[in-house]
Amino acid sequence: MAGEVGIYIIDACCIIGLENAHTGQSQQSIYPAVEQRKIWDGLQALAEAGQLKTVNEVVREISARTQGGAERLKALPKTRVQRTSAIMAEYQSLVDEFPRWRSDGQSIFDSGDPWLISTARIKGYTVLTDETPAATKTTKWRRGKPLIPDVCGRKQVVCFIGLREFAKQNGWLD
Repeated sequence: MAGEVGIYIIDACCIIGLENAHTGQSQQSIYPAVEQRKIWDGLQALAEAGQLKTVNEVVREISARTQGGAERLKALPKTRVQRTSAIMAEYQSLVDEFPRWRSDGQSIFDSGDPWLISTARIKGYTVLTDETPAATKTTKWRRGKPLIPDVCGRKQVVCFIGLREFAKQNGWLD
């Protein structure tokens, strides 16, 4: 839970949304410049404390949508998690269980999510995402691909949904 000492691994959709780069992003999900600055400052502080992490595949996913967001994330200190054999084995287990996550080499969404969850599961991190569970969707989402909150729930990985809410709970936003 936000506010507790923990390590968070951030999903691409948080940064893409923060940079207002989601296709068809609703007005209520747009981040005003003042909120963007406060959240980036908060993310910077988390990173400096060693409490914010990411994986290369997530950075690639962000780069495909917002180069600025990817560069800002890459500039944060101590955020990159190196792959270990345990993370690679967990990744393989996830894509075996959720074959729709297998990379087809065509989509920007193929690689980040299973690496994010695999890393969180092995390292004991909390996943920070803006994705919501499938049960909350009114339309078919991402051609039936697994959603982070659903997989985290099945795999007993802690998942915090909502960057804006996370920022509020940490005192970055009113």
